[in-house]
Amino acid sequence: MSNSHRTYLTSHEGIPSEKLHVIYGGFDLGKFTKERRRSTPKTTLLGDTYTKPHFFTFGVCSRLVEWKGIQYIIPAFRKLLQHDVLAELIILGQGPFHSQLEELIDVELAEFVRFVDRTDSMPDFFKSLDVFVHTPISEFSETFGMVYLEALAAGVVCIFTKSGILGELPEIGKSTAVVSYENSEAIFQAMLSITENMDGANFCHYPVHHLDIFTLENLLTRYRDVITYLDSLN
Repeated sequence: MSNSHRTYLTSHEGIPSEKLHVIYGGFDLGKFTKERRRSTPKTTLLGDTYTKPHFFTFGVCSRLVEWKGIQYIIPAFRKLLQHDVLAELIILGQGPFHSQLEELIDVELAEFVRFVDRTDSMPDFFKSLDVFVHTPISEFSETFGMVYLEALAAGVVCIFTKSGILGELPEIGKSTAVVSYENSEAIFQAMLSITENMDGANFCHYPVHHLDIFTLENLLTRYRDVITYLDSLN
């Protein structure tokens, strides 16, 4: 699914490298790029509650498991509030680590953090955010990481750690904040920098043409190449 995934299989599972070929997934990124976020009002419905339009909205979308690193985002967000930033954190997803994450949220923080099980529209979810945060705990925590592509295509400001496909995207540091693994302080500093230097309308979009390789059309071309290669072996 990615060169990172390939590296993991060769270095940790002992699979011969010549037996592995990377074929990126193909995605309908057009539904994210056609309405890239700029300064649209945040009126997207998530569950039964609208995001607060006067708050600076941070969002997470992930399966709730330890290796996705959400446990480092919550303390960073707490520190952001302590610096008098008016903000909210939406955590979209389900998983076995839910209860452990809830334990990090006391009464003081509960007003500003909201768990949402699901949404009917991922493009609308990204449009509702000021910043998307995705911080897996290692290079190999993601085999691919589709939310990286979705957030970049949607044009939302991002805070990332490098995992899965992210290390293969060119110029990623020019339009996203890339932070170190398992580091709440680094996440906080990125959050604070964004809130101090971005008014919600002016920021650098990730170039959409860098995502062209992940289109459905490209996926078909890659599978066609594989079939041609297999035919050549006969």
